[in-house]
Amino acid sequence: MPVKAQYHTYIVLFLAACLIFWFGRLSVQYQLKIQAAPVQTVSEINPKIPLVEIKDIKNAKVIGTVNQSEIRIKSGERIAVPDQENNFTLDVQHLGYLGQKVPVIEVSIPEWANYVASKNGKYFYELDDKSAKNLSIPNRVYFATVEDASEAGYQQRLR
Repeated sequence: MPVKAQYHTYIVLFLAACLIFWFGRLSVQYQLKIQAAPVQTVSEINPKIPLVEIKDIKNAKVIGTVNQSEIRIKSGERIAVPDQENNFTLDVQHLGYLGQKVPVIEVSIPEWANYVASKNGKYFYELDDKSAKNLSIPNRVYFATVEDASEAGYQQRLR
């Protein structure tokens, strides 16, 4: 039974897509296999080799101990120096780790305001609109009425 010429194109495209898919899967599997080096464990610890033990991470600080008081631990420009008991604390907030909630910025909105716009934009929004909440705080301009915003040159963006 002969196959129409247009079906040949579909079959070839399907087979090519399957090959591309499987080659992609194989390359990802290969990359995953070579990326992770196994962690080696040792049965005994040589006291001559410097050892850093991380005990906890709290409030963007790494807390731990070292086996030699001469060891310094550095992260960026910050250097942790162990105390008399060889304990250390290293601030790692500069790495982007936040051990606490990000502070909420309070915005004071005038009581008379019902609408808001950006100094750099062309639309104004109701205060409870999602787009209004995304406006940059320093660039916000408030209006009491639709007419006030329109007179200032802004257009109303409808939901």
